[in-house]
Amino acid sequence: MKLNLVNKPIRVSERGVIVCPVCLDKNNLHNHPIPDFRKDFLVSYSHFRGTIERGDMSRGKILLSDCREGSIICWFPVHKLYNTYYKLDWIEEAILQMKEAGIHYKYDIAFPGLGSYEDDGVDVKEVLKMIQKHFSDTDKDIDFHLNY
Repeated sequence: MKLNLVNKPIRVSERGVIVCPVCLDKNNLHNHPIPDFRKDFLVSYSHFRGTIERGDMSRGKILLSDCREGSIICWFPVHKLYNTYYKLDWIEEAILQMKEAGIHYKYDIAFPGLGSYEDDGVDVKEVLKMIQKHFSDTDKDIDFHLNY
């Protein structure tokens, strides 16, 4: 695995999979960076929104939207309630689901720098360790976007 630290918005990445952290509170789907994804990936956002409305997303359960908008969007649950800190155990469970699906073998990935912002409430170093631990067995690139 080649891990690259990137300082540009994740939504402009050209990697095969772009990971978007999401809150599972269907009444508060305006956490950063969701509004940017809603503008740039409207069809993928609609797919995500429908899944949330049906209650088909939960802790550790990622959703892949391959809507022919350039990259596949990986909707990545990081907490359940609006305005709460991200949860490290949720992050690791979602990373493990990505690993089990073999996403890191098939695609280069743009991963958000969870923990880069104080409001995230998690340690960015811990998130990087998880990525290195679970995706180290691939030859694909993983961009870690410090500005997501």
